[in-house]
Amino acid sequence: MCLRVTCPHQNIEIVEDRVYFSILRRTPRNSQFVTYFTIDDEPKYKYRSFFDDFGPPSILQLTEFYRNVSNQLNESKQILHFYTSPNPPLCANAVMYISFFRMLYLKTSPEETYKPFLNIQKFIYDFRDASTAPSVFELKTIDVLRGIRKAMDHNWYDPEKFDSQKWQEIEALQNGDMNWLIPGKLMAFASPYSMPVLPSGDRVATPEVVIPTFKELGINHIVRLNKQYYDAEDFRKENFKHTELYFLDGSIPPTKILNQFLDIIESDDVVALHCKAGLGRTYVFLKIIMLFYISFYRFTNTTNNSNTFFVHKNTNKFFLFIPGKLPKKN
Repeated sequence: MCLRVTCPHQNIEIVEDRVYFSILRRTPRNSQFVTYFTIDDEPKYKYRSFFDDFGPPSILQLTEFYRNVSNQLNESKQILHFYTSPNPPLCANAVMYISFFRMLYLKTSPEETYKPFLNIQKFIYDFRDASTAPSVFELKTIDVLRGIRKAMDHNWYDPEKFDSQKWQEIEALQNGDMNWLIPGKLMAFASPYSMPVLPSGDRVATPEVVIPTFKELGINHIVRLNKQYYDAEDFRKENFKHTELYFLDGSIPPTKILNQFLDIIESDDVVALHCKAGLGRTYVFLKIIMLFYISFYRFTNTTNNSNTFFVHKNTNKFFLFIPGKLPKKN
């Protein structure tokens, strides 16, 4: 059964004869063949904003949506019609949810995934930075899809193996606010404190709280980028390595500190990295790693020795990788 297209933002085909998407002002009625559903008012799918940001949803929310819709398709032969209101933030997130589902369910490329939405781009707001200042960089839905596809290509994300319960457990602030950046290699988390309750009343993690989780996950090296809110000896006495790489929040990391961190990442250590909140300086380091290790270069090893070379993806030029030294990008 094919639904009639009355205007560009209605009856957008997501999965042929099975899943459709619409932007609607009124609540539609189910029919004999079609079940309508929305997540506009469902708390579990709402984005938690910091300031003027409104998305995109977390990988937990996206995964749960994908699993929910997939299960509905398996349990019923009815057409599923996902809809949202014209409210710009709700609409942007709804498109993010349903395009994520389409990419995973149909195993399509980000570009192929996004084709059904090209005619309604004027309804879709781009995502913005978490601040009250004017946005200077906007993130499009397809950018998010490309990032997720890249993570899947590198086995950093697998929707079938994603542990939602564990993700929620360690993401809680009082448990460390942790999140794998590179599974099995690099974990981001918020700074622990020497006491479990701050003067503001917020409950936070202490070293004693996060240590069992780190041991369970195989982490053996803690890297701190901010000023001290706990005693590093609390980790060292539990046989963790602990490295101080402080630099000012909002600034660019000095080359010396960056090279020290790259030395650590190039080792066999499994690293837990934090600044104060685990959101700013921590992610600057992650972006640098992705820039040099993934976006522009791939690793190759010589057969005669253990030296590692970068091969520039565009020029195929070789660069000898010396631990602690960044290759030059042409």
